[in-house]
Amino acid sequence: MRAPVAGEGPDADLKVRVVAVTHRGLVRQSNEDAFMIAGLVCQAPGGSLPVPVLTTKDLKSGSVVGPGLALAVADGLGGHQAGEVASRVALECLSKAEGRLQAATAAEATALWTEALERAHRSVLAQAAAHPEQAGMGATLAGVHLNAAWGAVTFHAGDSRVYRFRQGILKALTVDHSQAEMSRLDGPFGTEAPRRTSGVLKCVGSGREALEPTVEHIAPALHPADRYLLATDGLSDMVSHDAIEAILAARPDPCRAIDTLLDAALAGGGQDNVTIILADIVAAPNAAAGKRGEEDG
Repeated sequence: MRAPVAGEGPDADLKVRVVAVTHRGLVRQSNEDAFMIAGLVCQAPGGSLPVPVLTTKDLKSGSVVGPGLALAVADGLGGHQAGEVASRVALECLSKAEGRLQAATAAEATALWTEALERAHRSVLAQAAAHPEQAGMGATLAGVHLNAAWGAVTFHAGDSRVYRFRQGILKALTVDHSQAEMSRLDGPFGTEAPRRTSGVLKCVGSGREALEPTVEHIAPALHPADRYLLATDGLSDMVSHDAIEAILAARPDPCRAIDTLLDAALAGGGQDNVTIILADIVAAPNAAAGKRGEEDG
């Protein structure tokens, strides 16, 4: 039986603290990544954001549950035309789904994000068709919708990732749509195919007729002290799973954790753009409930 955690219960406040960074890395001339937090799309085509983006959002206040929070990262395909346009257009399309999340069930959210990704795919294709110089542009994408009532829904296409760090263990909640991942899954136990030579099998845009994203209700509940990590492959190609896990374990402060993750990606070679979102679930006793308790005492 799990021991009670401070702040849990019907009168608990549940919040999420989010910090995000994006950096062009040490090799690429521009930054084709983008990220989305609560409908706000951020991008730094020329390099990196001057300071990390930091925000806190209520997921639950006492017994009142809000619509939740959607987070996503997008990675413009390197070597293709207008990758930064593809990542921005895709996330701007997803951001329009934010207003439809009020009171959505897990099943409704799953259907909503499937529709939103398919709409984003069509939008990128339409943008490329209208601008011949952008032909072939595309982006990988990964996101999560956090909700205090039913947990988390993940959505992705390509090799950007969503992870959950819980009680010292880092778990990938998405499986890459890539040749390397398919080779690993089909090969002998423990086989690791080289990620940097892998081909992406799914992405938003890039001339593909159909997207078929993966959208899953991956967690039935949010636990206080859970950390959700979203990242483009500029992190996962440069920093091992075990190293990411160790950094999250050693850095409880989200700003220090994300700075250390970025430093590790750059120290590992920084061969691609790097974009990271770290979302910490935080619970505390409801202030009004605590005051009532004092009066009753």
